[in-house]
Amino acid sequence: MRRANEAIKRERHPMPTLEEVINELNGSKFFSRLDLKQAFHQLELSEESRHITTFATHVGLRRYKRLMFGINAAPELFQHHLNQILHDIQGATNYIDDVTIVGKTRQEHDRNLQATLDRLQERGVKLNKDKCLFGAQKLTFLGHVFGEDGIHLEPQKIKCISEATSPTNIAAV
Repeated sequence: MRRANEAIKRERHPMPTLEEVINELNGSKFFSRLDLKQAFHQLELSEESRHITTFATHVGLRRYKRLMFGINAAPELFQHHLNQILHDIQGATNYIDDVTIVGKTRQEHDRNLQATLDRLQERGVKLNKDKCLFGAQKLTFLGHVFGEDGIHLEPQKIKCISEATSPTNIAAV
């Protein structure tokens, strides 16, 4: 993909910061997380751009028709695409291919979830239902645990730090 990455005129789409994601989820009591099935592959490449993905195989030249992993702009392109789909749905946010839906009440959450599912279906976005989480009271996302009792660091992250040993010699420092 090196040649493809060199040929791409990269569009810049800002990724949300961790602080922005935390602000979106903070104060919510009900959470859903949607996992998109082969997320990047759901975006079709334009006819004009497919040629830059051409590669050689033992049976001849092939090219991709869909966005694939390895393209350096793929995460921000997908972030932008999904953000365009979800931008006006209250309580729905995405970080690349992870979609979260929140609500302060069960009814608010369910209304936001239904609006999100309807929009994704309308736009042909496919979910990996086995990896989705619906109506939970806690959500682990981007190294944090969100819930009614606030935001906490993921326990495994804290454990690594609290169980770290102090350096005992110069080489360990």
